[in-house]
Amino acid sequence: MRFLSIKPLRDELAEGPLSAKETLKYLAAQGMLLSLIFIPSPADAPPDWAFILYPLLSLAGIYFCYRSNGGASGLQFAERYLAVGWVVGLRVAVLGIAAAIATHGISLWIFGLDWMQEDRLSLVLEFGALILIGLVYWRMGIHLSLIAAAAQTADGSGQ
Repeated sequence: MRFLSIKPLRDELAEGPLSAKETLKYLAAQGMLLSLIFIPSPADAPPDWAFILYPLLSLAGIYFCYRSNGGASGLQFAERYLAVGWVVGLRVAVLGIAAAIATHGISLWIFGLDWMQEDRLSLVLEFGALILIGLVYWRMGIHLSLIAAAAQTADGSGQ
């Protein structure tokens, strides 16, 4: 895995595609980095545990997807991961927005509690985001395993 030197990476990629294991390393590193950038915390006091949980959840989710795709013997992991991740991510985003609106409406209507003005908003957002991220990886893993099984059957090697 390369970090700052681009020329050796270009040379490797010009020789042929990355192996599934090498692709996993790049996706895991990128996922962990992005998880740190997008922690949904207020800028003044982000929870310390979020800086550990988000990258670990991303790493575990990407590894789960990698294993669901067939692990080291899986084919086209990056392509499948990115395409399935896009569709599942959009679906879960819509679900998350709908859940937030419904939760706010129900809590205001039934309990008279406006959690948008509560001090616990940050905690609610953190746990909600963790649940949604976990849901994304879980659904992606299911879809990737179905794709891998269908591709194996189509090849005739799964008969």
